[in-house]
Amino acid sequence: PPMTILQSIVDNPSYALMRGAGRVANVRKSVAAAKRMACSSSTKRLEIELEERMPETLFSGIDRNAFLAEMNRRGCAFGLKLPKQSIDSLLQYAQSTPVFAFRDERLGFAPDNRMVAQLSLGREILLAQYYNALRDCFAIQELAVDPVLNWVALRYLGAPPTFLGCNLWWTYPVRTNREDQLEHAHFFHRDIDDFKFIKFFFYLTDVNPGDGGHWIVAGSHRRSPHICLKDYLITRRFEDEEIRAYYDQKDILEVVGTRGDGFAEDTLCVHKAASPSVQPRLILQLQFALSNLGVGSDRRNDSDLQMIDLVKSTRGSECAL
Repeated sequence: PPMTILQSIVDNPSYALMRGAGRVANVRKSVAAAKRMACSSSTKRLEIELEERMPETLFSGIDRNAFLAEMNRRGCAFGLKLPKQSIDSLLQYAQSTPVFAFRDERLGFAPDNRMVAQLSLGREILLAQYYNALRDCFAIQELAVDPVLNWVALRYLGAPPTFLGCNLWWTYPVRTNREDQLEHAHFFHRDIDDFKFIKFFFYLTDVNPGDGGHWIVAGSHRRSPHICLKDYLITRRFEDEEIRAYYDQKDILEVVGTRGDGFAEDTLCVHKAASPSVQPRLILQLQFALSNLGVGSDRRNDSDLQMIDLVKSTRGSECAL
């Protein structure tokens, strides 16, 4: 909508202008190429530094070159696996830290109080995110500087990567309406977070087929879904039927796995989240890009984070979910 676009320009003009220009493939390629040429010396220095640090990685078993080749070809690559120590540390953090319903800084609750929080709000909670997880969780800090992740980001971007931040969130098996699904990216869509960027995802709970997996259209970072005329002008949400009709079925992938499984993705690829039907899904995302345009970070002022008044709200609630 025009007012939304205008507000985004006022709030973050650099990001808004990038999103406008970044819809054009040749613009993205030109900016990435210019950055690659301008940073060639620093890229070489950083690659040497990362090679020296490789013994520190949490992902010693990965074939980096094969992983990068798959990433370049398909816009996604699989086979990362967190060590048990990292999984345990991340889960301990998640279990002991308030999480915020619908990514609303005013709706914090303890993870084991979700049912009471739902009664307090009078609605089911589809999604809840942690804030300041990078600042407060050492396991995430380790991942942010891991030499394998940074090497893949460097080689994929073609220039020294800028770490934008992390996001850690739950998706719960609840009844959802179309409005919630649209707001929380449960329809196919593309991201334009920079002229070139890459994200790493890690499942922290088991994700079985048909139960909250991430969906990717492999290779769609090179073939945008121009289904109708307006797709040349705007980015939008797509119905499943539109994507299935436009792309080859073999390229539409449901990503499943056990806790600790990870993958990389250029989310310029068409993708979506899926609502779990049986068990909650906890996922961690780390994002690297050519530049920092003020998006992608989970950092919030502590003074802005508020907890739901469960006692007061529950006493006055007659809502049964």
